[in-house]
Amino acid sequence: MPLVFHKNYRKVDPFRQAHPGVEVQGDGFFDDVSEEQLQAIIDQTNNSLKRRVLEFNDRDTARADKYIAAAAALLKAADSRGKGPAIEVVWGIHQEVTAEARGGGRKAFKHFTVRDPSRKQWHLYVDDRVRTITYLTPKPSVFVKVANV
Repeated sequence: MPLVFHKNYRKVDPFRQAHPGVEVQGDGFFDDVSEEQLQAIIDQTNNSLKRRVLEFNDRDTARADKYIAAAAALLKAADSRGKGPAIEVVWGIHQEVTAEARGGGRKAFKHFTVRDPSRKQWHLYVDDRVRTITYLTPKPSVFVKVANV
């Protein structure tokens, strides 16, 4: 089912209210990425899973499997060609975070935030070309990586 968009998904003042500890500059905080482009990022990520895999390295394999399955379900539900519950975009692309790049090394990734049907928020980190998702994280201790095979 295609993404749905919260009415404030690109508004700075509601973001500031929801994130009182985060420094939020004014104009330009949210990248100029349209609803169609955000949907294309999801769809292209799903297309890329034919040659990539979801992985989460955790000593507890049951925990890892749980989060990989949840990330896969989120991507499937958000695909424009899919059926299922709606995934809501809460915040547009913003705020860089440094993480491991697909090819190794560290680099800065921006992300957008979605809410799944259980009301859990996920941060979806995009590649530097803003074409696919590199990481999905429902909380700081969990990074599900869209990895090269």
